[in-house]
Amino acid sequence: MDISNIEEFGALQARLNDARERLPEDERPDITEVKIGIELYDHQIIDYDMLVELLNAFMDDKTMENKEEINKHILPMENESREEINEIMDDIEAGEIKEHFTKETLQATRKKYRTERRELKIRRWAADQDVNGNRIVEAFDLFLPGHTLNDNPKLASIVHEIEEEENVDFFGAAEFEEALMIFFNSL
Repeated sequence: MDISNIEEFGALQARLNDARERLPEDERPDITEVKIGIELYDHQIIDYDMLVELLNAFMDDKTMENKEEINKHILPMENESREEINEIMDDIEAGEIKEHFTKETLQATRKKYRTERRELKIRRWAADQDVNGNRIVEAFDLFLPGHTLNDNPKLASIVHEIEEEENVDFFGAAEFEEALMIFFNSL
């Protein structure tokens, strides 16, 4: 779901209640846990339109006040999301981003930054394992979260190729596969 402001968040709660009320009394689910879960996260919802406006204002006038406004606005976001926005602000300051954002272009830019950061983590992990980073990136592209190597024959095939290329012995292969899947699932 793409919930970008408190109004949409409230609308979701209302739809849940409406759907529940339409069911016969004996078939109505208890949505107390859902409501509690929603309430836990409502402080993390930010006004995405406002974020776009603030970034565009910063692009036009790179003042400390504009930067502080953005930092104040993104405070409820998760750490990784704040890092993305800070990277975007750095690139605006460096003159690498000059064109005003729309909601869509900001989302695309954030996705690009996220992908680049993930690829960097993959390459660092590969270097720590002393294996070819390009092949590990290739393997990650085939990775399906929640699936094992047995469930994903394409990934299993490339992992076995990597093991052969890197001369990983039988016992080392099991350790490598386990470490790789733990790492991929952590991303």
